[in-house]
Amino acid sequence: MTEANSKLTSSPANRSNRSIRLCVLLGLLLLLSLPLFAYVGHSKHGADGAVAAVVAAAVCFIAGAVAIFVTGLLHSVGQGMNGLLLSMLIRTGVPLIAGLTLQMQGGPLAKAGVFGMILLNYLIMLMIETISAVSIVQSGATPTTSINHVETTATKGLNP
Repeated sequence: MTEANSKLTSSPANRSNRSIRLCVLLGLLLLLSLPLFAYVGHSKHGADGAVAAVVAAAVCFIAGAVAIFVTGLLHSVGQGMNGLLLSMLIRTGVPLIAGLTLQMQGGPLAKAGVFGMILLNYLIMLMIETISAVSIVQSGATPTTSINHVETTATKGLNP
């Protein structure tokens, strides 16, 4: 990759556009699966099942989108690994907490299986968000740059 291409792909505007494109992709895939979940939910639990499918897709989209933006933001300030770890916490924690909360509250959404639908939507979101996070982090660093940075940082205190 040339230096001009490196600067072009690592500019803040391009990183932001990339995060937006990845969120749109996540949203499209969740929207494509929504009719299937809504159909199954509606056939088993009526309108509450369809609402549960929409809630599950929304919870997973929000968690995935926030995780993608966090990864991109932290990568842009040189904290790519921290961004990956925080995005894992967000994409796992938000759907889990939302699902458990809705299930423990009871009511029509719990009876319609919202927790199971969140888990199924989570699998779709996990695939896309993981690929997105890895591509964001890999886009800005080459192995030689990372090794040179580590060597420079490690030897700073050794030079008289």
